[in-house]
Amino acid sequence: MSIMMRKTGFHLLALALLALGNVPAAFGWGSYGHQQINVGALELIKGTVLGKCLKLNEKVVQRLSVTPDVDWKAGPKDKELPEDEYKAKQAIDRDEHSLHFFEEDAYKSTPETKLPSGAFKDGVPELERLLGENADHIAEVDPSKKLKDPEHPTLDDVTKHGTAPWRSLQLYDLAVAALKAGEVSKAIFYLGTMGHYVGDMSQPFHATLDFDGQASDAKGIHHVFEEAILETAAKGADAHLDHDTRLWSSFEATHDEVVATARRELAAAGGVAREKIISEITRLLDTGQAYIAPLTEAFSKENRAYCEAQLNEKKQSKHEKIAQAVITAFMGLSLPDPVHESRQSSVLGIANARMGESSALVARMWTSAFEAAGSPALNCSKISFESLDVVKNYPRPTYIPGVK
Repeated sequence: MSIMMRKTGFHLLALALLALGNVPAAFGWGSYGHQQINVGALELIKGTVLGKCLKLNEKVVQRLSVTPDVDWKAGPKDKELPEDEYKAKQAIDRDEHSLHFFEEDAYKSTPETKLPSGAFKDGVPELERLLGENADHIAEVDPSKKLKDPEHPTLDDVTKHGTAPWRSLQLYDLAVAALKAGEVSKAIFYLGTMGHYVGDMSQPFHATLDFDGQASDAKGIHHVFEEAILETAAKGADAHLDHDTRLWSSFEATHDEVVATARRELAAAGGVAREKIISEITRLLDTGQAYIAPLTEAFSKENRAYCEAQLNEKKQSKHEKIAQAVITAFMGLSLPDPVHESRQSSVLGIANARMGESSALVARMWTSAFEAAGSPALNCSKISFESLDVVKNYPRPTYIPGVK
């Protein structure tokens, strides 16, 4: 590609991004997607002992799916909180940053590269070695994470590329301990929030150095794929977000397709033992990698086509109309499915399938935790979200060496 073509491409993409206005911080699947994943998982196990307890507290389980984004990250509005509360949230925010993603391609120079599947601390030396071997690729795709010393990568270098699989395992273990102790409310707390991090791992752009298409002329794709297209579909089905409770009113636009995929995954995969959890999350990451190139290419083309049309017609449309035109066109695009090669999928269909796959894994992990606790009789009652005091009871990522 010539320098002039690159400049033209970047100019057009810049116009498209300006059209999108102020894009919010990346929140995994966004509030809609994360809630759909937990609700989808609950649908799969609602007839079991654990499922009946979670179903009794469905709105709490739904709300917990966004706690890691809403309650454990500090945003501009949090500055209005009392000073001590704001400082507490800032401290949690510093812990949370690297827990929502795992940039698999920072370590894998080939698809055959094996990643550690045991305890995080035990895998750090191997992760450091793999980073060093892949240093040139990291510097090329995301210069902000260029290794200071490629010969001697550090724990800090590793955590900068995310630890979400092990965060999921940590919350699984905490849920097992709570179930064994008969602390049902705590178990619901850990199981509900665990669903968030597992869900993050099915979002392809939480698993790559090219997390926002910045290295592939598709900047802005992260938010559009994980949130904008889902909210567009949801609002088209008359769903709405209650800004007080943070809950979506319904999932009619996606639920049937998500649950159908989840049921197929569950039937094919069966149960999951604790020692297999990291490997199963890695499998979820691996299948997501296949979607990154076709999605970024399609999004880049859609942005370019729209901006070229605007330039040719010398139009200056309102920002929100430009944004919605790009989002709507992108979500309806039909692409060859790189994982299921015999079929085409719309971009929205790909998102639904990915959410369904994570719903299945969440359901399997919930069931596994219950069984690992000895399948106890549950003294289950209806609880409120407020009673969980999620900020005060924040579980720090103690699986990371040095965090207590």
